[in-house]
Amino acid sequence: MADASQGHLDLNFGHRGHVVSSRPFYFMGIGPDASISLLGGSQVARLLPDGKPDPLFGGGGYEELPRTIEGSHYVMSALSVDHRNRMVAFGSAYPPGYPSVGQEPGSVEISRGLVLRLDPDGGLDSSFGEGRGAFVSTFGLSSEERELSGEPTTRVLGGVVDSQDRPVLMAGVPAGYAPCVGHSLYSSFARAIVRLTPAGALDPSFGGGEGVSAVLRNLNVEPSPSLGLTAAGQPLVAGAAGSDCAQSSLAFRLRADGKPLRYGRRGRFHFAFKRFGRFAAFTSAGGLILRQGYPVTAKVLRVTPAGSIDRRFGADGFASVSLPGGTSRVLRPAAVDTRGRILLVGSYSRPALDIGGKRAFLVIERLLHSGKLDLRFGRNGMITTPMAAAQVLGREEAALDSHGRLLVLSQVSRRALGTRAKAVLTRFKLDG
Repeated sequence: MADASQGHLDLNFGHRGHVVSSRPFYFMGIGPDASISLLGGSQVARLLPDGKPDPLFGGGGYEELPRTIEGSHYVMSALSVDHRNRMVAFGSAYPPGYPSVGQEPGSVEISRGLVLRLDPDGGLDSSFGEGRGAFVSTFGLSSEERELSGEPTTRVLGGVVDSQDRPVLMAGVPAGYAPCVGHSLYSSFARAIVRLTPAGALDPSFGGGEGVSAVLRNLNVEPSPSLGLTAAGQPLVAGAAGSDCAQSSLAFRLRADGKPLRYGRRGRFHFAFKRFGRFAAFTSAGGLILRQGYPVTAKVLRVTPAGSIDRRFGADGFASVSLPGGTSRVLRPAAVDTRGRILLVGSYSRPALDIGGKRAFLVIERLLHSGKLDLRFGRNGMITTPMAAAQVLGREEAALDSHGRLLVLSQVSRRALGTRAKAVLTRFKLDG
């Protein structure tokens, strides 16, 4: 029998480990004091480390963002928290009445990149973006379909904040035809990494002297890539490479000033993996974690900080994942702890006649540095907790706080075939 002393639901968080909200929160950021920031649509919230709403933030822990920024509507795509506990949100701004995606190639939306920062009390930060609280720009990018018309088509695909409170973001352009994204006619392609100053202006010490590092011209990504930072402040971007459809995996590692850094074999500036794997997590030293298999993770691959497959991990670089029982099984690498162990987060369903025929469960597993399942974690290597719902919708957001506790943000529905969702935040103590 495995030792089940490590890893369990944190019953001191929220209501016996869970915080449930009827508000549509999709993005999460963890503050230096272990507070939790949430973003969904135009709503933001801050929770204290125990899961209760922060009474000093907005109206009792919640705040409504302005409906428009500089006259434009917007859609957010990422959330981070800086070292002064200020929320930094990343997204794209659209003119009023912007057109929806058309069915003809070349029909792409007019958009600009957007970064906004909030004060610790929830208002727009007047010290950011020349007093506006927001920075809006095209970053000199435009999709081919709009170049002749001169209309902006820039969007932000992801963003983080570095140790000096500088927003670092991945900027891209939309494409009017993307046959490999669920047979969609719409996608986005990464084209540059951008860094702003703490005051919300383009950082002249990054990239080509204008805050923009255009190193991603050859990375055609489907779906959007991942962005991370090493402990030394070096940007990492990873995604899928291919002409029309994703055929391989590709990753770039930049210097802290945005210049290319040799990363991989034979002196190249990128890591390339011929078999397609989805990038799932970054290590603080600059390593990468990939997953193979969709929608269920069958194997995990680890890449060293030098940009080569770690052959000591699993079987020649690949570790098999122990999938939970039940239906609708999903399990993904989501985070890497300070000891290099990989945390897998997912969900599964089992029959339950009392709630729409199904009951959903959240599952956490941990892989050791060798790639083996940590059998001392949870019960025989797995923590499961019921979600009081029929199904888990979409992808879970997961992050470690400053105390090494794992927080997971999920969208759940009480109906097996329904779409009315609630946000559920769950915290686990990992122990050791």
